[in-house]
Amino acid sequence: MHKTLQYINSLRLRTLPLSISGVILGSFIMGNVDVFLFVLTLLTVVSLQILSNLTNELGDWQKGIDDEDRQGKIYGLQQGAVTEIGIKSCIGIFGFLAVILGVLVVRRAFGTLFLRDALIFLAFGVAAIIAAVTYTLGRHAYGYKGMGDIMVFLFFGILSVCGSYYLQTLHWEWRVLLPATAIGCLSVAVLNLNNIRDMEQDRRSGKTTIAQKLGYRNACYYQAVLFAAALTSFCLYGYYISLVITPILVLHIIKLFKAQKYSCGGNPREKSDGGSGKLPEGDLDNLLPVLTLTTLGVSILVLLV
Repeated sequence: MHKTLQYINSLRLRTLPLSISGVILGSFIMGNVDVFLFVLTLLTVVSLQILSNLTNELGDWQKGIDDEDRQGKIYGLQQGAVTEIGIKSCIGIFGFLAVILGVLVVRRAFGTLFLRDALIFLAFGVAAIIAAVTYTLGRHAYGYKGMGDIMVFLFFGILSVCGSYYLQTLHWEWRVLLPATAIGCLSVAVLNLNNIRDMEQDRRSGKTTIAQKLGYRNACYYQAVLFAAALTSFCLYGYYISLVITPILVLHIIKLFKAQKYSCGGNPREKSDGGSGKLPEGDLDNLLPVLTLTTLGVSILVLLV
């Protein structure tokens, strides 16, 4: 593959629908949208998502997480098709873009950078950049300590939906926490699915995730709880149309349990690959884009109906 395409591959563009779901829902939930502000906000979260994806690849590579046994899509550093310097340069570019776009968002929303609310949102932006970088980079990367689920819920759900809502309306409403919780739970479900797929590899490398702590079967139940919480939160807000995705989520859970037979403790009992500990090729990885697009789809659907 051409080197440019390898760098594009490292951006992990298939994750972007997840990052923009909260912004779409939060921005349009009350109507009367400032389209330019919406576009700026969208570009900001896309830059942050790509920044997180790049640092995730670099951090996993430096810590030896991405090895020859990695499940799912193979990226440039693991293939040797891109260099650490190249990835670090991309991290610098998207970090710079996130800063500039974030400042423009705050300036557009508040008309100044020096009001109290403007300063608060600038602080949120700094926190988002730090969270994106330290997920897998650094000695105290929280992604390796079982904190990823909490941070994804806060940034992809609460901050994304509620922040976008406030930027558009300059008004706070507690009920917005309900759809924010729904998007947050679906976003955590995507991370949980990714961690279930990588469970055996994470165990060998010493990486701690909620899924790895729970074991395969309990992590599947956790996934079902996340789905139930998302649908309940949507319905409590009045978005009953969200229930149309129920069959997709139920099928997801069924496929998750059928992907491989595990003991209740999470250790492989039967393996189709002769005991290597690897899940059947593509079984779980193929569920990721479906769940990501389902999250985006429902965030749009509830606004249209």
